[in-house]
Amino acid sequence: MDHIYNNIDEYIEFFKRYPHHHLFGEWLVPHSLKIYRPDVWRKFYVFDVVDCSEGTLKYVQYEKYKIMLEQFNIEYIPYLAKIKNPDYDSLYKIINDNNFLVQEGAGVGEGIVIKNYDFFNKYGRQTWAKIVTAEFKEKHRKSPKQGEGETIAMIEERIVDKFCTSAFIEKTYVKLVNDKGGWNSIMIPQFLNTVYHEFINEEMWNIVKEFKNPKVNFKTLQSFITYKIKKVKKELF
Repeated sequence: MDHIYNNIDEYIEFFKRYPHHHLFGEWLVPHSLKIYRPDVWRKFYVFDVVDCSEGTLKYVQYEKYKIMLEQFNIEYIPYLAKIKNPDYDSLYKIINDNNFLVQEGAGVGEGIVIKNYDFFNKYGRQTWAKIVTAEFKEKHRKSPKQGEGETIAMIEERIVDKFCTSAFIEKTYVKLVNDKGGWNSIMIPQFLNTVYHEFINEEMWNIVKEFKNPKVNFKTLQSFITYKIKKVKKELF
């Protein structure tokens, strides 16, 4: 277990300098997602710093704790992007560009955490949002244990999971290929738009009944449909 304590001196010095701060992080150990570089395993990576000096818990903003940690060569997770009022498309692009600590060509990380240090919920708590990749979800698709929280997906994601089936996508693909007399990669935009168009035409009443007149962002819905198509027909992309 000596690998766990290989940087203990840095942490001792940190807490001597900042005795009222807490470090939150995660040990990176081999688990279901084994795409990280061999040299990064079994290390502790800080993802949050909390200041308790005033008797209450207060998250330290990234720009500040980055400097604090670097003074003592403590590993931390850097932010991938700083963005104002993002839509789902821009967030998904960040997910697809997330190769932090990942072996070259091995894919992308587990997902992203979205932080707004100025946001407090109605209970006065600072809360973060998280989006995980479809691959990571599949590896962890099981019922939560008693006492554990269950992640609630966005309504648009739940709609696509329920109604935009692999069979629906395949049916639309075959019809388009038959109409065009074959497949060509230049047809990809038409294919994506056709699936979306047919989905809205065929399933919207079922969606309204199933989800009790949900409030839907159709741009986000289209994005989820596109991601589902790319997953089902990955040989085309």
